[in-house]
Amino acid sequence: MAQRLVLIMVYMLFKPIFGIAQDTIYRFNGDTISAKIIAVNIDDIKYKRSSDSTGPTYTVLRSTVKSIVYNNGARLLIDGNSGEAIPVVIDSSALTSNPQPSQMELEKADSGYREIDESQSYLAGQQDAKAHYKKYKKAALLTLSISLVSPLVGLVPAFICSLKSPAEKNLDYPDKHKMANNKVYAKSYLKAADKIKQNKVWMAWVAGLGVNYGLFILLGL
Repeated sequence: MAQRLVLIMVYMLFKPIFGIAQDTIYRFNGDTISAKIIAVNIDDIKYKRSSDSTGPTYTVLRSTVKSIVYNNGARLLIDGNSGEAIPVVIDSSALTSNPQPSQMELEKADSGYREIDESQSYLAGQQDAKAHYKKYKKAALLTLSISLVSPLVGLVPAFICSLKSPAEKNLDYPDKHKMANNKVYAKSYLKAADKIKQNKVWMAWVAGLGVNYGLFILLGL
């Protein structure tokens, strides 16, 4: 009799704790969350853990929740998309995994990034060469000087200078680190510098030829 009385007293003492209202959140991934629902919003559901009613408020995305059963037995079906698997924003115990991309998708994405990066590097090499490579002048001046005397003889230095790529010391590239470590940039810079040198050398030869032709007409030869 005394033991039963003690049990009744303990029950009455802790009845408020035993009687805490509890809601249950059922998720599409099969998880259940014992909670006290705070708000059901358009995009998310806010709740407190039933074991810590004075603790922080957690948020779960509505699209990951199938239904809610309230402590009074009422059931709320959520119109979420069961095909989505979006991680919980705050409640780390209820995280779901995002669908992992396939190896093919990863390789395709990586290839796209490389194409964009290489395109930008190639364009940067072209632009930097046009802005910084200026040491074609000696080759052009030599060709012009000889061509002024004899355009025919001037063809020799014109061919030699245009076929010979610019020496590295004459490239004047602005970024040594990029030139050494970015093959696409370096190749683009060298190609642009080579083209600039060829154009300037042949323009010098044409100028020498033009001067000789003008003198020929002027002197009536």
